[in-house]
Amino acid sequence: MKNFIKTDYNLQSILFSLFFIFLVLDIWVFGSFISAVIYFLIALNHIISSNKRFFSKQYIKTIWFTVYYWISMIFMLSLLSLFLLSALPLKNDYSINFRYGILCFGLFGTPVLAISYYIICYIDYQKLNLIQTTNENPEKSHPDLRQ
Repeated sequence: MKNFIKTDYNLQSILFSLFFIFLVLDIWVFGSFISAVIYFLIALNHIISSNKRFFSKQYIKTIWFTVYYWISMIFMLSLLSLFLLSALPLKNDYSINFRYGILCFGLFGTPVLAISYYIICYIDYQKLNLIQTTNENPEKSHPDLRQ
C-alpha cells in the first residue's frame, strides 16, 4: 500500500499540474479542449484509485475518504444512468429534472470532489513521509495506514 500511496499522490500531482497548464494554454493560446481530456483522465484515475483504496484490506478508510467515495460513486452511477436514459425517448418532467440535476452537480460538484481526493492523497502521503522520517512502526503510530 505504501508504493500505491506514493505513486497515486505523484500521479495526482502530475495530472493536476497538466490540467492547469493546459487550461491556461486552452484559454489563451489554443482555444481547444485538451484540458477537458485531461480532466476526464483525472476522473478515470480517481475512479480506479478510490476503488483500489476502498476495497484494500491494508488501507483503513477515514471518514473523509468514505464520504468522498460514496458521493463520487453515487455521482458516477447517476452519470452512467444519464447516458443510458439518453438513449430512451423519455420526455417527462422527472427525466428532464434528473438530467439537469446531474449536469449541475457535474459542473459544480466534480471540481470539489477532485480537490477533495487530491487532499486525501496528500494527507496519506504526508502520513507516510512522517512514518518514514521518524522510523516508527506504521501499524502502531498511524492507524490510517498499514503496511
